Amino acid sequence: MALGAEDAIPLSLDQVEILYNGGKLEEALDAVNLYLEQNEGDPQAIQLKEGIELDLNLTRSTELTTQALLLIDVDEFEQARALLGEALIADPGNTLAMELYVSLSDIVKAESVQEDIPQAEGTEDVTPVVAAGTAVVIAADSDEETGEGAPSESTGSTESPSPASEEKEEESKEKSRSKTPFGFSVGPRLTFANSNYLTLDSGVTLMGVKADAWVFLPFWETRLGFSATYTGDLFKLSGSDAINFSTNRIKGLALIRTWIFDNGSSRTTIGGGIGYDLFALNNKETDGAYLVVNYAGPSISLFISDPIFARFLRGNFVNNLSFDLNVDGTFSSGGSGTLYGLDIGFKTSYYFGLLGISLGYDFHGLYLGTTTETYNSITLTCDIAF
Repeated sequence: MALGAEDAIPLSLDQVEILYNGGKLEEALDAVNLYLEQNEGDPQAIQLKEGIELDLNLTRSTELTTQALLLIDVDEFEQARALLGEALIADPGNTLAMELYVSLSDIVKAESVQEDIPQAEGTEDVTPVVAAGTAVVIAADSDEETGEGAPSESTGSTESPSPASEEKEEESKEKSRSKTPFGFSVGPRLTFANSNYLTLDSGVTLMGVKADAWVFLPFWETRLGFSATYTGDLFKLSGSDAINFSTNRIKGLALIRTWIFDNGSSRTTIGGGIGYDLFALNNKETDGAYLVVNYAGPSISLFISDPIFARFLRGNFVNNLSFDLNVDGTFSSGGSGTLYGLDIGFKTSYYFGLLGISLGYDFHGLYLGTTTETYNSITLTCDIAF
C-alpha cells in the first residue's frame, strides 16, 4: 500500500503545510522555496508560498507596531515613526500603524521646528494636533539623495484595502491550508505461490496487477485518511500448460498517521489502520488448486515511511527517494476453523515531482490449521501523489 506515498518526496508540500499551520513561518518559507527549486513553476507551491509570505508580512507588521508603541511610551517618537514606516511597508492595511505614523510625522516635524525657535522662560511645549484627513502613502521610489526607499507624506483621505483584495488574500490562504493529499499507483507484478496442501505445491503467475489508492482528509493536519488496494493474479501449477486458478483480493482501510524525527527537510511517517480484507480464489480444477478458496475478515495494519538516505546524504536523488514498510494481520472464522493472514510489504519509491516509480516486494501468508499457503510478489508501479 502507498500509505506514505506523499512522503516519497522527503520535502513535500504536506511537510511545508505542517510547518505553516504550526506557525513556523520562516521555516515554511525556506522549505517551500527549496521545494520550488526542485519543482519549478508548481502552481500549488506558488500559491502556498504567497500565503506564507502574506502571513509573514502581517506578523512582522504587528510586531513592529508593538515595538513602536513601546518607544512612544518613552517619547522616542522618531525611532517609533521609523518602525511604523517599516510596518506599513510590510502591511499597508495596518490601520493602527497608519494612524500612529500620521500623528508622529507631525510631532517629529513640530519638534524639529521648535528646536530652531528660541523659547521664553516658562513657555510650555505645544503638542500639535493632527489634522483630520492626513494620510501616509508608502512610496516604492527611492529618495533622490539617499537612494533609500522611505514612507512619504501626502494629504488626502486614508484608504484601506478593498474588500475584494481582502477576500482574495483570505481565499488564497484558505486554499493553501485545505489541501487534501491523495494519490494512486498501478502496475504489473510477478507472484510465486506455494501450498503444503498440494503434492504439486508450486504455482507461478502468468499475469498479475496491483492497484492502490489513498486519500487523507483536510483537517487535523491531514492525519486521518482511507486506502483501498486491489491485487489480481493468474496462476498455473508447475508442469501445467494452462491456467489452473486465479486470485482476486480487495482490502480497504481507515488510516491514522503522524510524524516523528521531523527536522524540517525530512521526517518519518508512522501510522496504522483498521479495515476489511476480501480474498477469492477461482479454480479451474474441480477439486481445487489450493485449500483456501476464499475468506473475508477484519484487518489491522501498521506502516512506516522514511527517507533514509536523505538523513545522511545530500542531493536531489536522495531527496526524492523513500522507503515504505507495512505489516498487516487478518483473521476469518469458518467451517474449517479460524484462518489467519499475514502481510508484509516493502517498497522503495523515487519521485519526479508528482510522478513516481516504485519497486516493491509483498508477502501474503495464509494459515489454516496445519495448512500453510504463501504468495510472494515483486511489483513495479507507476505512482502519482498530490
